[in-house]
Amino acid sequence: MTEQSLAERIEVIEQAYELMLAYAAQGRQNDTDDSSSIRRFLRRADAALDGIGACLRETAAAQADAYAALPDSLGIARTAILGVSAGAPSAMQFAIRHPHRCTSLVLLVPIAFKPPDITASAPRLSRFAAWLLVMIVGSNLRYWLASKFARELVVKLVLATPVDVVHRASRYERRRVARLIDGVLPISRRSKGIINDAQISSSPVRYELECITAPTLVLSVRDDLYGTFASAQYTASQLPNAKFVSYDTGGHVWVGHDNHVLADIVSFLTP
Repeated sequence: MTEQSLAERIEVIEQAYELMLAYAAQGRQNDTDDSSSIRRFLRRADAALDGIGACLRETAAAQADAYAALPDSLGIARTAILGVSAGAPSAMQFAIRHPHRCTSLVLLVPIAFKPPDITASAPRLSRFAAWLLVMIVGSNLRYWLASKFARELVVKLVLATPVDVVHRASRYERRRVARLIDGVLPISRRSKGIINDAQISSSPVRYELECITAPTLVLSVRDDLYGTFASAQYTASQLPNAKFVSYDTGGHVWVGHDNHVLADIVSFLTP
């Protein structure tokens, strides 16, 4: 990555940060032009972040330390952090390792530890299903073929969402699911990160949750096929200053609740 390319990426991220502040200050309205605009801009920011790390951070703690370098480059002393799915371990580590930098923490459908005596909220993937998942996400061609000809399999296995929930969803939500599926390509650019996250997520360890002093919002969905509900509920119960928000249906990508989830997060982050 050239110095100019890095500067251009950071400029887009800075603009996204400023837009988020303005958007949060105004409040969120359902399905307005503003919400569509911010989604488009944040997709640009996501693309700018893609590949910004010089090397793969193999542990959640190392990822958290890398996160701390980004606000430095943007001139931001303290920031909120949001961890989604397999991003939750590194987000929690950021709050633990850099408490003076973390104003608040949001954990959305988090992959996290739960004690073995707490009943799992979803069965573990069978060995065949786990193998099939790795096969699908391990190749651009295989993922593209699955997304075109076995789309319901991708919904269930990759998005970890019950197919019938998507079928019953609004047109807006079905289109969102379609964007999630199609937006992954080229998956080869993400494969190392997916494998690394899968290794971290396969055997979550308990972090020092009592050390997280930042206000925390934890959200999960009961029928998430990755089973994040039980671990999210446990995590929230162990945090000193946490609020737990749950939904009964929606799967791992909270189908049917996108507006509510975003409104919850914006409300939580807005002073």
